[in-house]
Amino acid sequence: MTPEEIFRELSKRHEEPPVRALEAALERRTEVAPLMLAEIDRLLAQFEEILEKATTDRQYLSMVKKALRTPSPLFYGFLLAAEWKQTEAYSRYVELLRWPLAGLPNLLSEMVYDTQGARVMAEIFNGDPAPLFTLLLDETGSESIRFWQWRTLILLVERGALDLDTLRRFLVWAFDELEQEPEQHVWVGWEAVIIYFGLDDLIPLVEQAHAVQRIRDRTLEDFRADYDYARAHPDQPIKGDAFVPFKGLWPEVDWAVANRKIL
Repeated sequence: MTPEEIFRELSKRHEEPPVRALEAALERRTEVAPLMLAEIDRLLAQFEEILEKATTDRQYLSMVKKALRTPSPLFYGFLLAAEWKQTEAYSRYVELLRWPLAGLPNLLSEMVYDTQGARVMAEIFNGDPAPLFTLLLDETGSESIRFWQWRTLILLVERGALDLDTLRRFLVWAFDELEQEPEQHVWVGWEAVIIYFGLDDLIPLVEQAHAVQRIRDRTLEDFRADYDYARAHPDQPIKGDAFVPFKGLWPEVDWAVANRKIL
């Protein structure tokens, strides 16, 4: 298959993973990878243009959905980037994840609402956490996408790609920079990082966050119970949530396709 044929095949709806096209993409990385980067750039530019033209939220949503009326090859490009450890895609995908509609079925779909999205981002990390920090603090982004990206920071510290002290300083900064309104889902991800690494010095901040009800659907008692559990189970600090690295293209794409909402 030519790079253009691969690109077209990965832009179709599939009930099962398009094995032949993906194998060809792996074989022709040097030619296919630039096509994926160019597609991210094109789509981001289109989103910016739509944002400038739309006069209402309804019009904006309609225009974005029209732009994504057919499946984007970036659904597979996201996973291929992780397989390739394509660090040059990192900042582009961070920017894409800042768009609230990145999880539309014809774009990245359910991956961004699961640990899989964090695994991919950890694989393509280029050493600079600043774009991720910006994403996590971006109030215009999807709270659900941002919640899962706290997991990326955990994976990066676990693999030694991010210093824990750097993460600690960001958590302190985020306490003042995240949304201050009650019942915010993104705060649950913030709290989970503190639980995971057992950051005793940040417990007063968690107590303050609960005092003003910033953390949704959880109580301070929940936090304390989870914190104690994490210290008793260092191999899996978050109950029922295994922070495993990227599993490789084939198991990841099987999960992604099985959970994709096909329009």
